[in-house]
Amino acid sequence: MKLSVVLLALLLAAMAMVPIVSAGDISSERIAIIQNNYITEKEAYGSAQYELAQFVSDRLLGEEFSGASVSPDPVSVYDINGLKLYYSFPLLNGKKKVGEVKIAASKVFGAPLISIGNGPQPIAMDELNKKAEQALKNAGYSPDKASTRLVCYAYPKVGLGVTVPAKSGAGTTLIIDAYDYSVIPASGQGSMYESISLDSMKSGVVSWEAQEQKATRQSLTVSPRGTVSKTLSGFTLYGQEGTNWCAFATAKMISAWYGVSKSQVQIAQTAGVNPDNGATETEITNGYYKKSTAQGGLGKSGSSILIGSPSNLYDLIKSEIDGNRPVVINIGINPGQSTNYHARACAGYSRDTSSGNIYFYLYDPWPVNSGALSWERWYGGSSPYVSSIFVKS
Repeated sequence: MKLSVVLLALLLAAMAMVPIVSAGDISSERIAIIQNNYITEKEAYGSAQYELAQFVSDRLLGEEFSGASVSPDPVSVYDINGLKLYYSFPLLNGKKKVGEVKIAASKVFGAPLISIGNGPQPIAMDELNKKAEQALKNAGYSPDKASTRLVCYAYPKVGLGVTVPAKSGAGTTLIIDAYDYSVIPASGQGSMYESISLDSMKSGVVSWEAQEQKATRQSLTVSPRGTVSKTLSGFTLYGQEGTNWCAFATAKMISAWYGVSKSQVQIAQTAGVNPDNGATETEITNGYYKKSTAQGGLGKSGSSILIGSPSNLYDLIKSEIDGNRPVVINIGINPGQSTNYHARACAGYSRDTSSGNIYFYLYDPWPVNSGALSWERWYGGSSPYVSSIFVKS
């Protein structure tokens, strides 16, 4: 994983064209409730230990997690508006990293867990910071005055935010994807906190604190929860081959499940789009999933698009998984825009019958050329799920 110093220097020189969202773009009342309900790193660590023990006990994680432990040294990841978003704790089996658990940094999420699983490959932070420092020098900036931090610029995607202070004002920040090193335009940035309404934040705090009263999170003495769960055994993860190729990588996963071998390029060609530009939900659904096999498509003429994250989404997805049909879950900023959503395949669900917490088993094609696998908690209409594609005959 190497970063082109010359390329990054040029990008940094043009930083004024790609501003990061400021905290001023989210209401002061929401900022206050987020910050007033921050949890400490120690509290997050206790929650991470509890969640790992619970998911292992529930047999929702692979054998590599048996005997795994939570590293006490998390990475703090921030929202694009500068607010702390979550703690990412490495999961270790011996000295080997086998996964990660993301714990929300604020109680507004309603429960500690954001996701747990194998997760993406580790970020080469030392190398990335080194290249960024050299690039700043090449662009005429002083590395001593610049600051960097990991930013979740469009969940679940993470990038390095490099901020150069201005003589007056907040300065300018460029976000670079942590894996493919592409510069992220303002149109490709989205705040996870902004997807949660003020009322949902308030109810989230109440829900979090109610669950805290039922479980002592420092205790690892857990027993299997009462769950309703299913995963599609044999489903295969494929990493996306380019920055905007998530829809085609996800379609490749879905196709493989149905015994159809297609390359990501072939899928894009069948849909009639340039893979580097991505594809809208309509383009990939009508142009590939519903198109006949004689025309190069998957031949699933009954496929349909559901916009938003309705309250019955769990029931709809559960019905599909129970019918052995994986679902496409799109997450992002706005539906119907090729660069503003991220496609992932859902091949499982789990519902805790006690707390009511719902988790989807997601095969994420990001990062480029690798992908990631995790259980992700769904928190209803406030989740940044912009649409789903139900692929069926």
